[in-house]
Amino acid sequence: MPSLHGLVFLAFALTSSFVVAQEDRIQITSGDGLVSVSVDGQAFATYNFKDTPKPFLHPVFGPNQIRMTRDFPMKETPGEANDHPHHKSIWIGHEISGLDFWSHRDGSKIVVADEPILDLANGFTATSKWIAADGKVICSDTTRWSFGANENSRWIDCNFTLIASEGSITIDDTKEGLVAIRTHPDLRLKSDAKRGVN
Repeated sequence: MPSLHGLVFLAFALTSSFVVAQEDRIQITSGDGLVSVSVDGQAFATYNFKDTPKPFLHPVFGPNQIRMTRDFPMKETPGEANDHPHHKSIWIGHEISGLDFWSHRDGSKIVVADEPILDLANGFTATSKWIAADGKVICSDTTRWSFGANENSRWIDCNFTLIASEGSITIDDTKEGLVAIRTHPDLRLKSDAKRGVN
C-alpha cells in the first residue's frame, strides 16, 4: 500500500435501512469513559474508551433489546466462545506502518484524546491518537458515530477519517482491518458449538 500524507477518508454504514432517523427518539449521555446511546429510554449501544487498548461499542442491542454482538472479552456469557479476545463487539483497527493496531499484541494502542463531543442530533465525534508501545504517536483519527431507529430497526453510521498527523504512514496490506463487528453467535447460519451456537 502507498505511503500517505494528509488524510485518508473512509465511510461506512452498519445498516441496510435508508429510513431517516427520528432524532428525538435517540438519547446520548457521557461520563466515566463511556458514551451511552438509548432509544426511547432503552439501551442501544455504549462507546467504551477508558482503560482499553482501543475504543469499541458494546453492548449493542437491536429492536426488542436483542443482543447483536458477542459479550466476550468484556464479560463471560455461558455458551459463548472465548477466542480472539481483541474482537471487541464493534471496533476500528488496522496494521499501520508495521504496528499492530488490530490485535495490539505489540503493545500499540488507540487512545481517545479528549472527551467525545456530543451533538444535538443523534451522535458524537471522538478524536483518537494511534500510539506505538514506546509512546510515539504514529497518526490520529476523527470518527463520528451516529445512531438511528424506527419501529422495526436500528442502525449505526460511522464516518472515519485517518490522519497522517505525524508524517508519512503506510496502511499495511492485511486482511485484518479496518472496521469489524463480532456478531452474536446466534447470528451464525450454521450451528457450531465451538463458536457458541448449539
